[in-house]
Amino acid sequence: MLRTRLAAVFALSALSCTHASPLAPVGEAARAGRPASHAELAERALALEQNVLVNNPVLAERGAELRAALADALSLEGFRVVSLAPGKRDLLASISIDYTAWTSVSPASLYVSVALTSDGTLVDQTGHQKVNEAFPEKEHVGELARALAHALAISPRTAQFLRTGGSMPVAPQLPPEQPR
Repeated sequence: MLRTRLAAVFALSALSCTHASPLAPVGEAARAGRPASHAELAERALALEQNVLVNNPVLAERGAELRAALADALSLEGFRVVSLAPGKRDLLASISIDYTAWTSVSPASLYVSVALTSDGTLVDQTGHQKVNEAFPEKEHVGELARALAHALAISPRTAQFLRTGGSMPVAPQLPPEQPR
């Protein structure tokens, strides 16, 4: 009985430690599911929108702190962050902060989002939502920025955009409605 259990544990351990074969294909299909590399992320310039969109003017200063921390975090992830306006086919990151204070009928809510666009086309968007919490203290803004930057860096949509030369799949169009 003990021997059977040990054999089962050993078999499960061996299965959980398996790795992909070093002879696996390295073509486009194999790269499709992987995040963009640092080299791929650095291929295009990324600028941050100057103004952070906030629903409460009190958050404007915190938005500026987040913007600065996000620029550093995006650079650490491999993006080539520039201070100039984005050129054709470059990336633009727009930040928005939505905070709703606690009321007697609803809890406080914080939603921070970063949208990545190129030539007006949405590449990807990530967000961070907290319930019953305010905007992070100054010493924790970097953690929030790193989480947002990492989500964009490992995003399959960001990788696809960079690997396809900037083309994004178009959503299927519905057929026009027929007059009755």
